[in-house]
Amino acid sequence: MIFDISTISDPALKDQYDRLKKRGESTAGAIQKAYSLPSISIDFDSSSDFNASAGSEGKGYAIRLNSAVPLLIYLVFEKLFSFPTILPEISSTDEPVSDYSVPFIVDPGDINARQEWEIQLTELRSFTARMLADISMTYILLHEFGHVLCGHVEGNKHYNGSSKILELNAMPSTGDFKSSDRNQAWEYDADAVAVTLLMRYVEELMEDIDKNERTKKVFYKGEDTLPHILSLFSVSLFALFSYVRGARYKLNRYSSHPHPMVRSFYIKDMLVKAAEDLWPLNRKSFISLQDERLEEFFLALEELELIDGKRFSEGYMDSINGELSRLRELQACYRESCAEWTWIGWEK
Repeated sequence: MIFDISTISDPALKDQYDRLKKRGESTAGAIQKAYSLPSISIDFDSSSDFNASAGSEGKGYAIRLNSAVPLLIYLVFEKLFSFPTILPEISSTDEPVSDYSVPFIVDPGDINARQEWEIQLTELRSFTARMLADISMTYILLHEFGHVLCGHVEGNKHYNGSSKILELNAMPSTGDFKSSDRNQAWEYDADAVAVTLLMRYVEELMEDIDKNERTKKVFYKGEDTLPHILSLFSVSLFALFSYVRGARYKLNRYSSHPHPMVRSFYIKDMLVKAAEDLWPLNRKSFISLQDERLEEFFLALEELELIDGKRFSEGYMDSINGELSRLRELQACYRESCAEWTWIGWEK
């Protein structure tokens, strides 16, 4: 059932949902025009599952996002930015504009796994949290567009017998390793498309720096503005993936998405490549800022028990590097699996 945004009573929250839907519809229109696609509808659904999906609808496509997802992601970022150690250059001692507590669902796969979160934010830190949450939510939609453009919706029906690709919920492992490998290769390609589409929003943000004083205070960093923005996008997506992954670290659950750290590593590389195709980029500055931001976010996520820091040993990082190599091999192996349905071409 489609969720009616007009039923949201909080004006600020309703505005966030409206903006996300309009952004998705704008992107859908641009993609349809550029690639001569049939219709792509964008909506929130009111099901009980924490999920996002791309599927077929009549002669076109449908992208759906569970109505609870944006709210929970916004709360994750509000809580993260209540840590003064994240972007410490933004004052945390000014007068707070947000001061509340909420019983937060810390594992999206288990609605009973809750913690009482205290959130207190200054105006500028609240603005930053909303901006990065908005970009993270936009990324989820762009990833779904990636599945559509790559022909995965049709491929999923052909190979897996399903008309809908479900993203955020884990499922019990079936032991079908070939299907699992193919699905992981598809996720890698959908991320590659999403990162390319995300450059439009990087450009919009850089333009807004000249128009909006708050945007300038947060995202302007002189010659390092682009590396700064990319590093924030990168670590924000790591936070998103870490939260979505939930208890799947501990359970025998299957997800076609790679481990959050693996995914953030290759998306970091994708961000650099996509940005360098459009603008000059100081890689050294980007890596330095990325490392600094990642440490800030990592420590906060660990304190919130959204990641298990004990797992990140030297051996664990070696296994992540091995997984990156494996994913690239899977990408090369399975990219042609949806060749007859894809709307885009790939560079060799």
